[in-house]
Amino acid sequence: MALLTHNKKLRSLRFWLPILLLLFAIGNGLILYVIKMRIHETKFEMDFKKNQTLQAARIQSEVQRWVLRNDLEMVQSIFAELGVNTDLKMSLFLDEKNTVLAATRREYIGRSLKVEYLGLDTINNGKIIAAMQMARQTMRGSSWFTSDRNELIACFPTSLPLQSGDLGVRRGGMILVCYDLRLEKTDSLHLIKNDFLIYFTSILIIMLVLSISMHFLITRRLERLKSAMTDFASGKAVIEYPSRLGDEISHLVKRFNEMATTIHKTMEEIQDLYNHAPCGYHSLDATGMFMRINDTELSWLGYTREEIVGKIKFQDLLTPKGLILFQREFPSFKERGWVHNLDFEMSRKNGTILPVVLNATAIKDANGNFVMSRSVMHDVTERNKAEEKIRNLNQELEQRVEQRTTQLVAANKELETFAYSVAHDLRTPLRGIDGFSQVLLEDYQNKFDKQGKAYLHRVRSAAQRMAQLIDDLLNLSRISRSEMNIRDVHLSEMAHEIADNLHEAQPKRQAVFVIQEGIKVMGDGRLLRIVLENLIGNAWKFTSKHSTARIEFGMQQQIDSVRYFIRDDGAGFDMKYSQKLFGAFQRLHTTNEFPGSGIGLATVQRIIHRHGGKVWAEGEVENLSADKAGWATFYFTIP
Repeated sequence: MALLTHNKKLRSLRFWLPILLLLFAIGNGLILYVIKMRIHETKFEMDFKKNQTLQAARIQSEVQRWVLRNDLEMVQSIFAELGVNTDLKMSLFLDEKNTVLAATRREYIGRSLKVEYLGLDTINNGKIIAAMQMARQTMRGSSWFTSDRNELIACFPTSLPLQSGDLGVRRGGMILVCYDLRLEKTDSLHLIKNDFLIYFTSILIIMLVLSISMHFLITRRLERLKSAMTDFASGKAVIEYPSRLGDEISHLVKRFNEMATTIHKTMEEIQDLYNHAPCGYHSLDATGMFMRINDTELSWLGYTREEIVGKIKFQDLLTPKGLILFQREFPSFKERGWVHNLDFEMSRKNGTILPVVLNATAIKDANGNFVMSRSVMHDVTERNKAEEKIRNLNQELEQRVEQRTTQLVAANKELETFAYSVAHDLRTPLRGIDGFSQVLLEDYQNKFDKQGKAYLHRVRSAAQRMAQLIDDLLNLSRISRSEMNIRDVHLSEMAHEIADNLHEAQPKRQAVFVIQEGIKVMGDGRLLRIVLENLIGNAWKFTSKHSTARIEFGMQQQIDSVRYFIRDDGAGFDMKYSQKLFGAFQRLHTTNEFPGSGIGLATVQRIIHRHGGKVWAEGEVENLSADKAGWATFYFTIP
């Protein structure tokens, strides 16, 4: 543990930051030193080359002046005096055949030139000879450093006198000077090193002071802040870390204290919500062992947290039926990652049964391995009681419905028998009344005056109307009971047939039928024919008092359905009475105006309702005095 603590200190910012700053200072110092030395060395060489080139040029001028005077001894004394220069290795004066005419060392005079005379550390004979030839040809001097850059060689062409008696001079003379840079360069670099050492020491001192300041002002405070955050992350109580400085770290510490307080309160609220939620929460590991559980679920089961967590498995609390379900679902749950609405029966600590519904999701690691579950449980005791009560009520309701259905079937059979009996019993006297009235009109018409004959006609008309009403009622009753035969029904063709029949019955009527083609539905063809006969027949009837008429049949596509319509421009009706249209025997016109029993629209409504659709009407009554036309449109739908 001590070693681990020591390693943590070695890895801490407080330990490494000063070292990094010092290393940074040293590294930058070394880089600056190398760059400075390179720059200084280059500048030194440039200055030295420039100065020595000027000095060599003066020597060239002086030598050439005495050579022209043919004073070789003076030239030799000039070269001998050059030997006192500490930075000069060798100086030579050569003729056109490279014979030494004058030199810093007299033993070389009169000898043929050898490169070794220059005293070079690194000899490059070819380069020197090539430079001398170039100088003699161009009469231009040159200088260059040797490969180790510690020696400078100057090569200057000059003139020699002609033989005695000749006028002028000839080319071919050469001055070679070799300088040694080491001594002067060493002195110069020594000064640079001293200056840089002072500069570098100052940087180190500044960096050291800065490191110590950062240690106390930043890193140590950050270490304390990190320690507080570590304690907070591990769940320890929040202890505010004081910071009285007004810098950024102080603001950071202040915000951390505020954040820690807020998070702590939030965590307390979340923990309180977790423990006291109106449902049970728990988490299971891969074996089904409880890892976490909230207070609500503990209160349901009757255990303490110490008795459950890490000691009891979920399957240990299940009834045999629930255990079978758990063993079947839990392995697939770990793979799939979720389960929904599983019904379990759990055994409480006191031995009673707790019915629950469980929903869960799985927590997995980065590799997809199961870590634990997040499970939510709901106590469904009250729900089960309510469901049991509903089942009992449904059973009782079914019994009542069955009894009422039996009674209704019996009542319908009795009503049907009664309707047929009444219809048969009523038809006989009605036929008698109609028949005897006709006999009286035919056999005793001479014995009745005009008024008496009118009365007999009214008796016959009432008897016939009564018979028609009885037939319509029986038909309405049969429609409600008849079995439906669903198939494709071509309504457009059916409408054409009905229109043709109406024209044949009354060929003098000026009525135009507009029938949309291709209208088909799924339904009972016999019943749907009754619908069209009634609706088109009504349109034909209520347009009979007009000299011309227009009757339309078509369909309209709505957003979610199709509606069919029959429209006419006849007498119309007042919309405030539209609810009475589909009632049996409900009429908006007298029989004198338009004949009928008032059963037709009730029959239409019953047929449409049997098909699962609906029927309604829109219209406007005509006003002859105001020359206002009437109209009526009947709509119906068939799903």
